[in-house]
Amino acid sequence: MPLTHGYRHYRLQPAPPHDNIVDEQVPGEDPPLVAQLAPLSTEEILTRLKKARREDDISPPSKRRKTQAKGAKNKTLAHALAVNDLARAMGGVRPVDRCPGAAPLRRYEFKELRGKLLEALRNFQDFFDNPQRKGVQSRRYLVLKRKVVDDAEKFRRRLTVDVPDEYRRDVIGTGNKVRERARLWSLADKALRTFFLEGHHPEYDSLAITSDFRGSPHVDKKDTSHQYVLALGDFEGGELCVEAGEGGEKVLAVDVRNRLGRLDGRVPHWVNGWTGERFSLVFFRTGGTPTPMEPVDAHVRWMKSQSIGS
Repeated sequence: MPLTHGYRHYRLQPAPPHDNIVDEQVPGEDPPLVAQLAPLSTEEILTRLKKARREDDISPPSKRRKTQAKGAKNKTLAHALAVNDLARAMGGVRPVDRCPGAAPLRRYEFKELRGKLLEALRNFQDFFDNPQRKGVQSRRYLVLKRKVVDDAEKFRRRLTVDVPDEYRRDVIGTGNKVRERARLWSLADKALRTFFLEGHHPEYDSLAITSDFRGSPHVDKKDTSHQYVLALGDFEGGELCVEAGEGGEKVLAVDVRNRLGRLDGRVPHWVNGWTGERFSLVFFRTGGTPTPMEPVDAHVRWMKSQSIGS
């Protein structure tokens, strides 16, 4: 189960029985309910399970599953058993509400930037081949911090002074990588600005860039505010999903292809199944004073209001 941003990852071998609930994600399909619930704490899972049993008056777990839960001294196994019981109590699925992300306010400027950004992403060679975060499934993954722009300027200044020949090649190579990262940051920032009026640019200090991000329900525990997500490429599906409603009884799926989604990463969220080529840009903040978590409806209202007149 992914416990991110905590950078911890646990695998169960063999996995506990899931009754009739499928727990493996097929490429192009949506993550199953057990995967969507896994990022929640065991305490939250048990609270929801108690409520589901009381409201639906469903049968209690079988004797076999009771015995398993009693003997589950390992916290990870106990969590997995509780997740499976809750998924079964919910019928294996949740209703889904859908909405489009915010449209760019300056469409022609965004269209030009989108082409440059896509080209830069396709040619970028400095991705990590495996995600930096355990439990996140992505072919390529990279997190940039705002200081990458300052680092690029430092390398530029360093190359204007004398550098010994034996070190010059390494300095140039490192400088090229830093400049490429800074260019990606700059293009992404300019694209983000096309969704906002002048003077209303959102605060963020980190940018996660992914290629072929799959499912990966998770919680961004280190975030200090809501995040913005933009997806680019020629793909179908791939909506950004987040738990919604009281007690997570439903899901909100946001279309973020060439649109800007807003959500709070401190609650479980993931990406629906998709086919094609998909890059995603996640603008988020981990510093400063944490902001209160807003209900999902507030994010929906913001996305709709930003698209009026666009």
